[in-house]
Amino acid sequence: MSKTSILGLGEGELSHWLEKITAWQAESWHSDLPALRTLLHQLERATAGQPVETSLRRFPLLGHLLGRLCCNPTVTADEECLLVLLRCCFILHTPAPLTALHRTANHWLQQVLCYFLLGPDITDAFIGCLLDYSHLLFRQQHLEQLMVALAKELTSMTQRISTQHLSLISLPIVSLPAALPLVEALLLNGRADELNSAFLEATTCAINKGQLAICPPALHSLWLSHLPALEGTLLCCLEGTLIGPMGPQLSTMEQKIRETGLAEACALHSEIFEAVMLFLRSLLWDSLNSPLVSYFIRIFTRDFVKAAGRLEVSVISPWRSLLPTCLHPLLPLCLTRIEDIQPCSWSHHCMALAAIFQQAAESVVNSTQVPSNLPLMMAAIGDWLDMSLWLCVLPLAPSSPCTFADLASLLSSTADKTMVKVNGEGY
Repeated sequence: MSKTSILGLGEGELSHWLEKITAWQAESWHSDLPALRTLLHQLERATAGQPVETSLRRFPLLGHLLGRLCCNPTVTADEECLLVLLRCCFILHTPAPLTALHRTANHWLQQVLCYFLLGPDITDAFIGCLLDYSHLLFRQQHLEQLMVALAKELTSMTQRISTQHLSLISLPIVSLPAALPLVEALLLNGRADELNSAFLEATTCAINKGQLAICPPALHSLWLSHLPALEGTLLCCLEGTLIGPMGPQLSTMEQKIRETGLAEACALHSEIFEAVMLFLRSLLWDSLNSPLVSYFIRIFTRDFVKAAGRLEVSVISPWRSLLPTCLHPLLPLCLTRIEDIQPCSWSHHCMALAAIFQQAAESVVNSTQVPSNLPLMMAAIGDWLDMSLWLCVLPLAPSSPCTFADLASLLSSTADKTMVKVNGEGY
């Protein structure tokens, strides 16, 4: 039984089909599709769980046959043929290539997928004998059909193409509008450890260049799965508002922050909130407490509080993990928006804030363990610091054992002492 595999599928049959496909004419394609589906299903079962070396040794013409089929638009337009063909192609893929054969097979697969998805230009005359529209429209509709079919495969209960392989398929076309259904389905349904790292990087690059706009849940999933994507969004926002050719754009900062969707993501996902705040903390320190960076943090916090209110989630809980217990009583006061309080109550709010902060600040400043996130908190509550300074100059400011001037000086001096102490600890 020379080169005959299980299920009666042998190398001779593959050779016969390869010759047949090479000689195929347009009028005979559709009549041969049922037999081709049967062949591909047999081939999939015959090679299931086999190493690449075993599959190629058993079927030396396997790559030639699959490559020919991937280049045939009628074959790939048939959804059943398409899915089983892709599963057969991934027989030759090795996630962690160890040998030259593995690397060669992976490279071949990447080339086949690029040709399969993007392909050479198909002439109008060629398409004209089958369809009544241009090759560009045919290519677009073919690609859209392919992406919808693959997204359906991903969410199917009987998914047979792995998430890693599906993310590899979308890699060459991740920035094209037609790929949007598959990209979103991958981000929403795939685990981070299942997604191809190159896919995550390509998706991040396409979003940062404005080539791809995905729905907020998919974007949040990308940020949770791929920290460089979150950092890239933050950097783009910072550069657009602080380092642009026209100088700092403070008047449009709130709008630009809102457009990124970061505030909503932070309100919904504590992991994103913590990553964003630690990034801003490092930026604040590296910039030597720059007023521009402090202002960015203040505006971001303002937008975060608004987003939490719209989404009806806690604005306080995410901050608790960043601050010591002695500062927790400050959070309800600090994270209340000024516009949510009647003007007649501003003075009482600031006095309550000053009283609590004075007690908390004394324990923090006198402690040997200074929380490294305190300067970040100081920048975040800049609105209330400004309000305290404004109340200081009012002629009818109410008297109190802890005045607004005390609050302003206490906040600034505590921030200075904290920065010095943290600097000595290698913040």
